[in-house]
Amino acid sequence: MPHRDIHLASFRELELAAETILYILYKGQPLPEKPVINRILPKQKRNEEIRARYDAGETLEQLAQVFGISFQRIQQILKGRHH
Repeated sequence: MPHRDIHLASFRELELAAETILYILYKGQPLPEKPVINRILPKQKRNEEIRARYDAGETLEQLAQVFGISFQRIQQILKGRHH
């Protein structure tokens, strides 16, 4: 049972809260049409994609942001460390 001072929010209130959070996270920019990263990719396939995108000219910083992993992890993947 919810705390006596907590009132159940309507679906529209929850939807508005989610929209507000996304607006803040994306700083008013349009939301992407599809997820920025597909977390379902097996790591080997992900790592191959990281190497290919790096070879195509993307920076380490861009790759780290796109794949949601650290700059250091990108460096490890590019150097062939598969931890």
